[in-house]
Amino acid sequence: MTLRVFKNASALMVFQICNYLIPLIVIPFLVRTLGVESFGKWMFALSFIIFIRVIVSYGFDLTASRQAAVEADDRTKLSKLLTSVTVCRLLIWVLCVFAILLLSQFFRKIDEIKDLILIGSSIVLGEAILPVWLFLGVERLGVITILRLCSRLTNLALLLVFVRGPLDTILVPVFEGILSLALGCLALTMASRTLGLRLSGLSFKEIKLQARSGAAVFVSTLSVQMYTTAHTIVLGMLIGPAAVTSYSIAEKVYSAVRGLLNPLIQAVFPVMARMHDSSREEFSRTYKSALSLILIFLLIVGALIFVCAPFIVRVVEGHFDHDTLVVMQLFASAFPFAIGGFLSPMLIVRGGDIYLMVISIASGLLGIVLAIPLAVKLGAPGAALAFLAVQIFGAIALFLTNLKLAKQKIW
Repeated sequence: MTLRVFKNASALMVFQICNYLIPLIVIPFLVRTLGVESFGKWMFALSFIIFIRVIVSYGFDLTASRQAAVEADDRTKLSKLLTSVTVCRLLIWVLCVFAILLLSQFFRKIDEIKDLILIGSSIVLGEAILPVWLFLGVERLGVITILRLCSRLTNLALLLVFVRGPLDTILVPVFEGILSLALGCLALTMASRTLGLRLSGLSFKEIKLQARSGAAVFVSTLSVQMYTTAHTIVLGMLIGPAAVTSYSIAEKVYSAVRGLLNPLIQAVFPVMARMHDSSREEFSRTYKSALSLILIFLLIVGALIFVCAPFIVRVVEGHFDHDTLVVMQLFASAFPFAIGGFLSPMLIVRGGDIYLMVISIASGLLGIVLAIPLAVKLGAPGAALAFLAVQIFGAIALFLTNLKLAKQKIW
């Protein structure tokens, strides 16, 4: 690993640690301040916003980052890449907003939270013009990571100062949306000044090329949401805000801790991609070492959260709730199988984009097939049980597929 990779990983790790700590402050605060009903509605709306975020991202975080890493020294190509990816994301964002407006005409429960979703979509608009993938590809994440951290801390301060009750629910997406747009504009300016890039003219052919290159990763990422975020939508549509709250509390804690892996994966990905092309033996050694370390980390974290689940529930909700406890422990049991978060990008490095897409689609379909009947019968714990089952299936499938492509022994 180079010094630059270490610096990038360190910057991302600091950012992700704050991403872990901030929800531990925000979630208990919002649950107690907004109440179970309003918090559940916001989580219901947020699940749609997350879907919009995934659709707008369209897999560019990996595919465009990989392309930027390869073309890091060619400013003309980087400028065209920045322009085409940004335009693609903006066009997709507009389509998503129209889709929400259309859905709200047919589903009463979506119409009830339409304003929260539309205002929250401004968060995604800011992210659409925020080229984190570019800074990741050229391995210059330090400053942009600091700016993202400042944005998160500012949002936290605004929430703590101005949100005082259920009527202030709308302020939650308003604050984050404004900060996201400001950060996106600032990041584009940084790309222009520090990297010497300019938004350039582009053709439909270039947009089509970028859309095609990110398609497999997009389908895979969207499919993942079918057994994570979609469960919140299922609970919101079929059960109600209380079930959404129980599920969301556990899911947010899981996501925050699971997110600690992202900095390492994001920082290592460009290096592993180049290593795979230059030295398969070195790639194989690094892959095995990283896989072992990450799996040990996940096992330890999962065990700790399982044991501490009763305490976590009381801290977050302010009282003991049996459903939330069961959901929390089911999510804790899923931690070892979150190794798929590392195996997925390694599959892309090995050229297994199509395999990843097939596995992700199968996982997504399995998640929906299991979630609906289990949620109807068991409520929030049923949705969490469906999540655990899909995580097990996905991790095994990804591991075996990587093994097949590597054509090597397990260890």
